[in-house]
Amino acid sequence: MKKVLLWVMLCVFLTSFVKPLPSTSTAPIKPLKLVVLSDVHLMAPQLLEQDDSAFQAYLDGDRKLLKESSEILDSISARVLAEHPQVLFICGDLTKDGELVSHRMLHDRYLKQFIKHGIRVFVVPGNHDVNNPHAVIYEGAKPQRTQTVTPQQFASIYKDCGYGNAIARDPQSLSYVAQLQPGLRLLALDACRYEDNNFDKNTCVTAGRLKPETIEFIRKQVEAAHRAGCKVIAMMHHGVVPHFSMEGKILPEYLVKDYDQISKMLDDLGVHVIFTGHLHSHDVAKSGNLYDVETGSTVSYPHPYRIVTLRNNIMDIHTKHLPQVASLEKQGIKMTDKSKKFAILTVEKITNKYLPASTPAPAKKAIGEMLGQAYITTLYGDENPSKAFLQQKQRIVDAISLIDPDKAKFVDAIATSLTTDTPPADNNVQINY
Repeated sequence: MKKVLLWVMLCVFLTSFVKPLPSTSTAPIKPLKLVVLSDVHLMAPQLLEQDDSAFQAYLDGDRKLLKESSEILDSISARVLAEHPQVLFICGDLTKDGELVSHRMLHDRYLKQFIKHGIRVFVVPGNHDVNNPHAVIYEGAKPQRTQTVTPQQFASIYKDCGYGNAIARDPQSLSYVAQLQPGLRLLALDACRYEDNNFDKNTCVTAGRLKPETIEFIRKQVEAAHRAGCKVIAMMHHGVVPHFSMEGKILPEYLVKDYDQISKMLDDLGVHVIFTGHLHSHDVAKSGNLYDVETGSTVSYPHPYRIVTLRNNIMDIHTKHLPQVASLEKQGIKMTDKSKKFAILTVEKITNKYLPASTPAPAKKAIGEMLGQAYITTLYGDENPSKAFLQQKQRIVDAISLIDPDKAKFVDAIATSLTTDTPPADNNVQINY
């Protein structure tokens, strides 16, 4: 009898030093339907008192269908309501540039409508949304600053969109945890660097990072969810897995800092799906067992949104697109043609910055257009470049090689990276999570 008691005491003593693994025993998950939007960039109409040179200069540097943003969201909202989802995610960049009036309009005109119809709404901030010196009114040749929001105001405005009824809030960021339903929790993460925005220098930081305290918050909350028998899915504005092979090299600000370590941490913790945005492209990328489901912008080509259905361990993801809005149709303008043109012009402008000043104008134009077409391909997802595009790319690369072989290789690598799809599918995909 004494030997039995000793063995029992020894087992209890030893197990007290063993850290339990994340529980794989979870409550059965009932079918759940959710809609995912990202980068809606709502611009309240009263911010555009005069559509003059100042506003056009802004569009030249950041081409989105901002004037149509509220009309686009009207149409998207009607489509969301017709889907009858139980949940709506918006993965950041809720507003043009963090204007208080735009945040209030988004909440009061749109999100309250969803909530009224029984849809639970969850949001996270994007790099445009908080403490933004670019929050302005266009009322003359020079834009005038208008009120932006603090992190505290953001949480207050969206208190019924995740922040007011969160299971847990991170004191160091606008991250939180929400119970979606029995057996399933949402880890809503804030990686934005709004504390580093500078009003004197008029700079807003695009890049993102997770603070050490937020990383610890993630660990504790995922472990708590597993102890409660819950699976965890996540949402964040910045990506954690590259969505094209050269993203980490040429557009690192669209991935969270140390993304390879962050993605591994989430995977190791048992978080196998994260919904993201930011880049405006529509893609699903995988690292280990973690799927980064990136959703494109409603105000950029091809104006997508996702319909997600969860049944036990299976997540079915389908993509739909908004093809047109009434105001553009009345003008005889096809919305996707306009947004494609905007995207290509953006790439042309960026390309011009990196090409030597001595580069002939026709060459700059050709390179910019070709890379713009590559960008269009990655915006849509499920990249499958046409034979005509591949021939055009090769002609341009060959021409550049005669002048600068190294630059030709770099341009070729970028275009190839943007137009090469890697598994899984981007628009319609089934995930076992």
